[in-house]
Amino acid sequence: MTWTESESARLREERAELAKKRSELTAAIERVQHVGSAADGEEYVAAREEKALIQARIDEIDEILARE
Repeated sequence: MTWTESESARLREERAELAKKRSELTAAIERVQHVGSAADGEEYVAAREEKALIQARIDEIDEILARE
């Protein structure tokens, strides 16, 4: 593999891990929305912020991979 191929593989692997984490966060957010209490508010906000950061990185990876 060339550097580009190995870097692309690494980015695809990172993207897959991030997508899995995003799915887990989505489930946690939905759970708090449906059964959470006011005490869960901080956890909810943190999960939404983390999900947004993960989505931004996924978008960045997609942009990089699209250039190939």
